[in-house]
Amino acid sequence: PVVFYHGEAHWGVKRQFAETVAAVPALQRYVPTCEYHLVDLRAYPDEALRGAVILQVTLLTLKYIFRAELSERLPGILRLLRELEEGSSGLDFIRSLLRYLAQTAGTNRLDENTLREVVTQALTGGDELMMTIAEQWVQEGWQKGQQAGRQEGRQEGLCSERQLLLRLVQKRFGAMVTEQSRGLLDSIEASAVLEELGEGVLDCADGEAWLAMLARLAP
Repeated sequence: PVVFYHGEAHWGVKRQFAETVAAVPALQRYVPTCEYHLVDLRAYPDEALRGAVILQVTLLTLKYIFRAELSERLPGILRLLRELEEGSSGLDFIRSLLRYLAQTAGTNRLDENTLREVVTQALTGGDELMMTIAEQWVQEGWQKGQQAGRQEGRQEGLCSERQLLLRLVQKRFGAMVTEQSRGLLDSIEASAVLEELGEGVLDCADGEAWLAMLARLAP
């Protein structure tokens, strides 16, 4: 087994696999006794991370992504990508890398302005590349905002339906039945079910019949 690690904290798990598994006497004979191989990028010197450009850049990025010196090391890492700028597959990799950096590094290690400055200096077409990526991020943000807005509107609509139902229950069956209904109504997320209950609250003969109907339709 191989463990590939590039986290913030020091890796302190024992290397013998059997020592990482809780001791259960009945299962002890079935637990492998092998030792896993640890690849801890934090302990590797940069010179040892060699290979194809994409592999080298990936390993170096993973090594520094959670470290304070990320912004200091990033220009050198990105300069390795200059030979990839001409090909479409290379540009796709660069975009994916920048997206990963923006989403994972955290503003305390790499804010948007620093990323933009580093990319512009390290890559020949850095200005144009950052503009394209920024447009994509804006578009994605707009789409997420639209989705969030639709979801928020839906929740507001359901909340209004529940409040209306509670007022009807209050008028028909009194305060005690209303309080008994509140929790069950809050669990209902389907507008069609709330509509059915709206008709039912008018048809039910008493609070007991209403609560039975509500319990049947609630999840």
